[in-house]
Formats: sequence, structure tokens, C-alpha cells
Amino acid sequence: MNDKENKVKLIAIIGIDGSGKSTIVNKLANMNIIENTVAISNGDNPILLHEMYSACKKLGISRREYFSDELRHYLYMGSCIMRMYNDIIPLLEKGTHVVLDRYSVCLKVFSRLYTKSAYHCLANILNCLPTPDLGIYLDIEVDESLKRIEKRGSPQKFSLHESKEDLLSKKKEYEHLIPLESYKVVKVNANRSTEDVFSDVISKINNVTNPNNCLIM
Repeated sequence: MNDKENKVKLIAIIGIDGSGKSTIVNKLANMNIIENTVAISNGDNPILLHEMYSACKKLGISRREYFSDELRHYLYMGSCIMRMYNDIIPLLEKGTHVVLDRYSVCLKVFSRLYTKSAYHCLANILNCLPTPDLGIYLDIEVDESLKRIEKRGSPQKFSLHESKEDLLSKKKEYEHLIPLESYKVVKVNANRSTEDVFSDVISKINNVTNPNNCLIM
């Protein structure tokens, strides 16, 4: 086994809303199924947005109505960078593999579609993030993703940027950006049941984190 095989791995789960990113990561986080591996959702507790959330709650206002996509997005990007350096890199340095969602290519998609062009240069701050060893793209048809979004039971039928038009734009942007990434990205058919998709994702993660293919069940 060479040094490359021994290296700890950073694995990014990629896909449009409703593709199952959070479902996969949260399920993996709650199961001790792959040796020496943790799963973390970048959607949880975005630290730089806490003050905004608190102010909106206190004032009874909507952050989407009073704060621009640009401000919210770049605070979110900053939160992801802080989490990487404060939480994830220390895990990698200790020899733990990390699987996470909503990583750099996801942030690039949002930045390109929903922020003003004058702000696009700010996405260059993502260059400070470590390059994943593997990306797993959950490829899903937009109609199927819409069905899943509806089942979430959110107060609104669709949240902002989750209309069919938006999802089609996101899917197109993902498929434009993914080939430009400097790491390997594999595609998983996410139109299937959660169990089938999860099994496929686990297999692909295991292939890079455990060369001996030894799963803990």
C-alpha cells in the first residue's frame, strides 16, 4: 500500500436541492459504517449568519426580504471556510476521513447564478479551501427533486431558489462546473430510493477511504 492510498480523504457530496445531499450525509453521520470516517453537513449552524438570524427573529422580519443574496451568500461562504479550518482540517490532520456536503462547487453554483457579476470575484476566497480527494455528484431529474422538496413539509411550497426553473439552471451550472474541477467527480443516479443511493455512495466512499474494502456493519 503506497502513501497515496494511506492518505486521509476529503469527500464532497454534490447535487441540486432535493438530490439527497443532506439525507446522505446525515444518515452517514448517524451510522458507524465506514471505518475512521465522519460526515459533516455544511448546512448546519453557519456561524457568521447567527447574528443575522437573531436580529431577524427579534425584529420579526424575513432575512430574504431585508438582506441581499450577496450578503447572505458570502456570510455563508465565510461560515464554511471557518468550519473547514476550525473543525474539519483538525480532523484530517488527526487521520480521520471527512465526508461533507455543500462544499466549494455548490457555493460556486449559487454565486454564479444568484449574485451580481460585480461580486463574483469574492468567490475566489474559496481557493483557500482544501481540494477534495473525491466528489460524488448526486445526479437527479429536476421533476424528482421537486417531489422530494414538496415532501419536506416546509411552510412554503418551495423555498427561494427551489422552483423548477431555478433547479434546471442549477443542474446545468453543476454540469458545466464539475468537469472544470481539479479532482475526480463520480456520478451517482439519485433518482432511485434512498437506500439504493446510500448504498452506492457508501461503496464509492469506501473505495477511496479503505483500500482493503472493509466495511463496519
